Amino acid sequence: MNHMVLHSAYYIYSNYIINRLSRARRCVENAFGILCSKWLCLGRTMFINPTRAQKVVAACCVLHNYLLKESSEGYCPTGFGDRMLEDGTIVEGFWRNNLPPDTCFEQGIQRQLSGRPSEVAKLVRKRICEYVNSEEGSVAWQNNNI
Repeated sequence: MNHMVLHSAYYIYSNYIINRLSRARRCVENAFGILCSKWLCLGRTMFINPTRAQKVVAACCVLHNYLLKESSEGYCPTGFGDRMLEDGTIVEGFWRNNLPPDTCFEQGIQRQLSGRPSEVAKLVRKRICEYVNSEEGSVAWQNNNI
C-alpha cells in the first residue's frame, strides 16, 4: 500500500471520528443546555460541597424527567431542544435564548494550557468513539456524512 492511500484512509477515518464525537458533544450540550435554561442553579457556580452539589444535580434531573413525562408540551415545548434533520443538519432549539447572560454554560470550557488532552480526556474520547460506532450508538445517516 502506498503512502497516499494510507494517508487518505486515515483522513477519512479521522473525519468520521470527528463527526461522531461532534454529534456526541452536541447531544450533551443540548441536554445540559435545556437543564440550565430550566434549572438556573445548574448554570452558575454552586457554593456548596460536592456531595450536596451531586444531590442538587440529581434532583434537577429527576424533576426534569418527571416534568417531561407528565407535562412535556408545557415544560419543554416542540422546538425547545435542538433537533437534527434527516440530512444531519442541526436546527438549534430556543432553549439557547432562555439562558441568562451570566451562566457558566455561556462561558464555555477553557482548554488546558499545555494544549494536550489529559489521559482521562483520552479515555473518555475513546469510550465515546466506541459507543457512537456501536450498533446501539449509531444513526442511519452517519456514514453518509463522512
